[in-house]
Amino acid sequence: MKLIQKVFDKLQKVPSFVWVLTVFGSVLFATMYSFSNSLNEFFLLLNDAIESGELQLQGTIDTETFKWTAFFVNGLVGLGLFELIVNLIYRSMAMRMQVKRDQRRFMTVTRVYYTLANIVVGLIHLIDFAVPVFYYYAALALQFAVYSGAYLAMYVTLKDTTINPLYAASAFRNLARFYLILFGVLGVFDLILALTDASVGLHYRIAAGLRIAVVAGYAVASYFLYRKWKTDENNARTQFVDTARMRVSPDSPPDDEIFRGYGF
Repeated sequence: MKLIQKVFDKLQKVPSFVWVLTVFGSVLFATMYSFSNSLNEFFLLLNDAIESGELQLQGTIDTETFKWTAFFVNGLVGLGLFELIVNLIYRSMAMRMQVKRDQRRFMTVTRVYYTLANIVVGLIHLIDFAVPVFYYYAALALQFAVYSGAYLAMYVTLKDTTINPLYAASAFRNLARFYLILFGVLGVFDLILALTDASVGLHYRIAAGLRIAVVAGYAVASYFLYRKWKTDENNARTQFVDTARMRVSPDSPPDDEIFRGYGF
């Protein structure tokens, strides 16, 4: 862990705009395959609508220009959402005194792990080019597992340097709860869709089930980490209270001596 902290000591000296550009590039790489498929499906539907007379366009569409522009905008949207959410999380934690006033460290660690997760997800999606049915497993199960692992690694890295030890477990519980509720609901929705929609293939159903299993595994891991860090949090609070008492009155005389002059 000390080695990792030393690495981030150096990484946080890199200008923030470099990490922002890195996140942007990783978002493009991670969404390259799925976004390309979505655009191709969009143009197929558009062509069918034009040929059937349901839609009429004035002029022509430069398909390649449109694709690259949409791809670039997609990356900007992904980057914007990431930066917005992370900044809101930091500010919320800072207001609750759950983090130290070190936003640069917080943002650097978060950006680095998110970038690494995007790269891994992008590499996983490269398999889809050779095995198209693998897309369902990558999009529903593996992708969530990668981002969950990156989130846990991020919190472990921040815990020793940026997270307030008095709230180490409480802050993790709140973030994990939000994460689980969000992706748990999405996972259940996908599973219900897979089981009720007759047009959904077998691979989608299996992948949706695997995603629920990954969510459950993440919940179990989060629970044990919370229990472990709760002990550390309680010890830190006890030490804080003891230290505060010593600072207030390290050499205070006994109560009977204090009130003796008042006739008690």
